[in-house]
Amino acid sequence: MECPHCGAELVESGKYCAFCGAAAPGADGASRSSSPAGPDASAPLPTPAPAAPGAPEATRLPSATGQIVFSVVNLVCLYGMVFGIIGLVFSILATTAKTADEALRHLKVAKVVNLVGIAFSAFWLLAMAALFLLSFLIPLLVLLPLGFITPFPGFES
Repeated sequence: MECPHCGAELVESGKYCAFCGAAAPGADGASRSSSPAGPDASAPLPTPAPAAPGAPEATRLPSATGQIVFSVVNLVCLYGMVFGIIGLVFSILATTAKTADEALRHLKVAKVVNLVGIAFSAFWLLAMAALFLLSFLIPLLVLLPLGFITPFPGFES
């Protein structure tokens, strides 16, 4: 059986269409209604009235999910852990802010702190990699010309 209002498939025992809410037709083909003086099922649903002038408008706060994830990534980095904690605190503060401006201010601080933490971690990782490489290259460059080591067996200078 199909809904006469929207054409969706109706459940046999249902009194109303699950898709549009219109009353399902009865066994004799006439529409059933919850009350004899009820509204016409095919009539469009009323739209909500606009907000009164001067009433406070409901503002949507910005999402802090990205900065929370960024802070957790910063926490995983060994050298950016402190920055990750600070960024996480400001991200959580943004979720509890009362106004959108306050939330944006907290998210901006969290973003800056997280970027500084990632930059700090990247700098230290590059510095450690350079020191690691130099710890092998310097002895090699010093000992090779002195003849203490040879590049490969059977090499004679």
